Amino acid sequence: TYIYKLSLANYHKQMLQISAESIEEVSREKRQILAFTKSLSPAGHEEAKRIIEKTLRELENIKNDDSEAIDEKELYHFHLINVPLTGD
Repeated sequence: TYIYKLSLANYHKQMLQISAESIEEVSREKRQILAFTKSLSPAGHEEAKRIIEKTLRELENIKNDDSEAIDEKELYHFHLINVPLTGD
């Protein structure tokens, strides 16, 4: 499991790097970056995690129109994160 965790950590770092680069390299019409900072209690943080997980499931369930040609589709990465800015 250590190798898996290390691989997953590297994957997330690469996706965050691509996201950072997209700020300058990808037009606003093709990307969306939203963020804010908020103070939360432990219970509020748990609720936020549930909302993020639910949102990811909803994004995963978006259906593609099968009539679209494969070359008309683009690959998107969705990365919803929450990290503490204080404490550990």
